[in-house]
Amino acid sequence: MQIEVPDPSSEVTNTTAAIPLEKNIRELSLSLKEDFLKQEKNFRPNSKSSSEAMKKFSNAIADAAQIQREGVIVEKKFAYDGRPVSKIKTPYGTYCVRHPKAGEKPELSPPPIAVSCGQL
Repeated sequence: MQIEVPDPSSEVTNTTAAIPLEKNIRELSLSLKEDFLKQEKNFRPNSKSSSEAMKKFSNAIADAAQIQREGVIVEKKFAYDGRPVSKIKTPYGTYCVRHPKAGEKPELSPPPIAVSCGQL
């Protein structure tokens, strides 16, 4: 069994090297300029829609910047086990404070600490 190895001198010569390269830079630059102007025209935003979007955005910013003027509000609520809870609403957030039940021994009641309100 013999393996035939092709002769490197018998390979086909590259035909693309024989074609001269035409360098018409003026036509190339004009066609690129036309393509660029077409793309710029297609991607230019509509001035009417952008002004409406800007008004909507500025109104959203103005609404977000308003300060809550009512101060601190304390609501008395009860947890699922009957424990009194104070729900405190401030301009900076809402939290709840658990209180001991009436008649509960102080060593058995949880400390009055701020907790999340959950479903209250």
